[in-house]
Amino acid sequence: MRPRASLAARLLLSAFLVPAVLSGPASLAAEKEPAALPEQPREKRPEKKSAPRPEEGPQTLPEKIDRLIRELGHAKYSVREKAQQELANLGFEAYDALTAAAHHDDLEIATRAKYLLRLIPAQWSMEGEPEEVRRYLTYYQSEDQEVRIAVLKELARLPGGIGVPALCRLVRFEKSTLWSKHAGIVLLNWEPPDKARRARWTKALREHLGESARPAARWLRTYLQFRDDPRAGSARWGELVEREQTALRRLPEHSGPRIVAALMYYAAMAQAEAGEGDAAEEAARQARQFTPVRNTTRLSAREDMAGALRRRGKLRWAELEYRQVMDAGLPFPKVRAGLTLSEMLHDAGEEAPAAEALAQVLKIEKKALDAILNRIDRKAGEIRARMIYFRACRAAEQGHPAEQRKLLDEALRHDPAELDSLIARYQLPDVEPEYREKTLELIGEAAAALRQAIDEARDDPRYHNQLAWLVGNTEGDLDEALRCARRAVELAPETSAYQDTLAHVYFARGELEKAVEHQTRAAELEPHSGLIAEKLVVFRKALEASRAKQEPKPDEKPAGAETAPKPPSEKRPPKAESPAPE
Repeated sequence: MRPRASLAARLLLSAFLVPAVLSGPASLAAEKEPAALPEQPREKRPEKKSAPRPEEGPQTLPEKIDRLIRELGHAKYSVREKAQQELANLGFEAYDALTAAAHHDDLEIATRAKYLLRLIPAQWSMEGEPEEVRRYLTYYQSEDQEVRIAVLKELARLPGGIGVPALCRLVRFEKSTLWSKHAGIVLLNWEPPDKARRARWTKALREHLGESARPAARWLRTYLQFRDDPRAGSARWGELVEREQTALRRLPEHSGPRIVAALMYYAAMAQAEAGEGDAAEEAARQARQFTPVRNTTRLSAREDMAGALRRRGKLRWAELEYRQVMDAGLPFPKVRAGLTLSEMLHDAGEEAPAAEALAQVLKIEKKALDAILNRIDRKAGEIRARMIYFRACRAAEQGHPAEQRKLLDEALRHDPAELDSLIARYQLPDVEPEYREKTLELIGEAAAALRQAIDEARDDPRYHNQLAWLVGNTEGDLDEALRCARRAVELAPETSAYQDTLAHVYFARGELEKAVEHQTRAAELEPHSGLIAEKLVVFRKALEASRAKQEPKPDEKPAGAETAPKPPSEKRPPKAESPAPE
């Protein structure tokens, strides 16, 4: 939400990454080779000659790998050793062929292939890979399951899609089939919503998954194949779900209930897009009910799926998943789900349910709640103020300005820095001068605190964004607001809330074309946000009206540029920043 730090980032880093052991991965490269294979003729079978190398031209990489695998079983020890070293140097490029060779009839080939498969996953990072990706891959070596899941999600969320190739390698080369599948689900869940980034994501998947036959690679290729043809894809997704259910029954260490549930949801979404509404609802119901066990890990997976559903516009399914997490009663997942659900409902204009979600969070025993909120740098007073703000929004919708004013004042007593409450109070009509003066005083104090925060953390986009949001929606130095909004976008250009703030500042300055440009970008980054879409309509209408005024009438000379109107009063108080993706 705009007034606070990125929720998901704080939750993730505080809950998972901080306690992670920062030591590097335990290298498997030092692992000793299997029992020494003596350098002597292998008398029990005829001597094999290595296949002649083609003379007509250089070998392709697959041909080279096939030759080297055959040479793992050569009669000469030196040839076997040389082939093994060359395959080790090829690393991930040889992984799929070595996986097949591990089941070769020739015991020598199978043994050496298995050894190489144990060796290759020690080399997760690739030469030239961004340092941030390499650092997360180091964290991935942790034995803590929650840390590893958190790393997968962070790789998926890195700007510019720089973590996608690493996730594809995990899908293809992770020794554990279960963790290969976890990586695949994370890739599916974090498909970018906007066209440009989605095109880069698609290209990266096709390039780095190759022809891998692993289950998660098949899911991703199926998704890409049928993304634009859901009717053809719904049957294929049904087959994948059945296959994974079978794997869970026969080899439970290779799958998990939430993996199956995630695939069920992707089948349901394909059915929904194909117009098979009843079948889609039934598939989604089965997905929700597939994992009755309520432990922290599975609840976290439910939250992740809810986030993926929300980003794809399946808001009702997402809400039901968030509510299942809250109903489970475990305090930390309940807080996370409640905060995210409340903002999602507020964005959809459902103010009463949004307030009720936070009321449920505040019912958690005080000591436990304070400990959880301290981990994510929040306070109970802030949560209570946000809840009351939602109630004020509801009062405004119902046409009760006196009740709205009372609730806004109450919210600010709990948290004087609740920015949306300050903005809504500023926009109240027909207030007495003393009330107006007090409102401006509170805004000034909040702005001063944000300037201090910016001085202390120049590269943190949140504080730049918050100051720009406050000034752009009230009054003050619009040049300062523009500098801050631009800086936030510069630091995090793929964050929809920052683009939204920049659009609001341009609108306040009367630069309507710029306002529409950046609000359009915000809508591309978060296509299912009700508040962003609503303001885009407002900005476009204002631009059209301004252009119409500037057009000369047939018998008139062209008029000078018109000053853009001030932002109209909103039907709902201004949008709070949507929580960062879970």
